[in-house]
Amino acid sequence: WFRASALQAEGRGFESLNSHIKFFTSMGCHFYILYSKSTNKYYLGHTCDALTERVRRHNTNHKGFTGKVHDWELVFFEKHLNKQLAYAREREVKSWKSKIRIIKLIEQSQ
Repeated sequence: WFRASALQAEGRGFESLNSHIKFFTSMGCHFYILYSKSTNKYYLGHTCDALTERVRRHNTNHKGFTGKVHDWELVFFEKHLNKQLAYAREREVKSWKSKIRIIKLIEQSQ
């Protein structure tokens, strides 16, 4: 898996992550975590599309959970060999049902 923090510029947090995603995500599928400051909520998902495009779609007007606000930021992702493994990881982390554990996962990657 990939630690998102490896792409962080000192003092810039995860903002620098988006500029480097294409390099690290050219192939394969991903489990990812988004964060919205305005709602203080996390969103967990998986995709085999480019992460930049997926985050962009989350930040558009649509009827889904992430369509209510437009400040979703990618704060964590893991690369997986295929969609089944990415989805399995998503289900595993969702089964924790714990915001604290999700925050710890993100922090451990820093």
